Amino acid sequence: MVRDQDTGGSKINCTITNGSTSGDCTESYEDGTSVTLSATTDQGSTFSNWSGGECSYIGTCAVTYESCTCTVTMNADKTVTATFTKQYTLAVTKAGTGSGTVISSPAGISCGSDCSENYTSGTKVTLKATPSTGSTFTGWSGGGCTGTGSCLITMDADKTVTATFQKVTNPPTGSIVINGGAEATKSRSVTLTLTASDDSGGTIQMCISNTTSCSSWTTFASTKSWTLSSGSGTKTVYVWFKDKWGNTNTTPYSDTIILDTTAPVNGTVTATPGNTQVTLNWRGFSDAHSGIASYKVVYSTSSTPYSCSYGSQIYNGAGTTYTHTGLTNGKTYYYRVCAIDKAGNMSTGSTTTVKPHF
Repeated sequence: MVRDQDTGGSKINCTITNGSTSGDCTESYEDGTSVTLSATTDQGSTFSNWSGGECSYIGTCAVTYESCTCTVTMNADKTVTATFTKQYTLAVTKAGTGSGTVISSPAGISCGSDCSENYTSGTKVTLKATPSTGSTFTGWSGGGCTGTGSCLITMDADKTVTATFQKVTNPPTGSIVINGGAEATKSRSVTLTLTASDDSGGTIQMCISNTTSCSSWTTFASTKSWTLSSGSGTKTVYVWFKDKWGNTNTTPYSDTIILDTTAPVNGTVTATPGNTQVTLNWRGFSDAHSGIASYKVVYSTSSTPYSCSYGSQIYNGAGTTYTHTGLTNGKTYYYRVCAIDKAGNMSTGSTTTVKPHF
């Protein structure tokens, strides 16, 4: 609305709505009269500027709802234009179990504390959400905004946008593997291979134990040397992971391996001579912890091999019989058969002596 502040009888009282005028928007004044025009905004609009009529500003004229004035000296017919701009309110609300802030560009919203702002019609406003520590931003709703990226709004009506933040409660996920997944080992010293990931994006800690409880936390490492508990048998290693917000998996990840420090028990071996060959058969070898994996057969023509690390190897496999061919009839051959368990322990071996013949 535009009014004149002249104290005489003539008055301008002009209402402007969406570019159209109504009321008394034209008035005659005597030559030399100084006329002060006052522009007053309605709710939802702001006064932009005066133009024409050699109008001079008085006061600050860019604040919503403020009365803004200009003075015109009537020494000719004059036309003065008052420009008003429609404004719309953008309001931001926050939802969810978490927390965070939303800021706008152009500036005006910092929510936080300032969660609404008036913008001129047609203004493009970008909203950006930043979650607080321990929270994650899960998305926009309202005002035409979706997804988790920045939200772009064109202010052509009053709009409300909701930013949802959720508290992060998911612990890290991961795995543990002992000695590359081996079934057994003969040494307490092993190598752990670990993986861990977390949606916090921060540093992960781990706690490793030979029992179902743990209290010593260290920074995550993808490999770690570890010592199993003593004594042969199945061993389990447990690991817990903790993210930067303190979320920890309540059920530990684990892997097992058989610790076997005892060599297999020897069985018996028999040799059946033939023409330029000997057939060996063995049985009765056993292993209490990891089980028999394979057998090794060595021989000599001079004396019984001291162990299966001596002599000439003629067989290494899981079978329990072997025929040694290409021999000399009447010559003495000395054999030793050793069992190897799944942990790599080797028995002392069982021996036999034989002469092939026709």
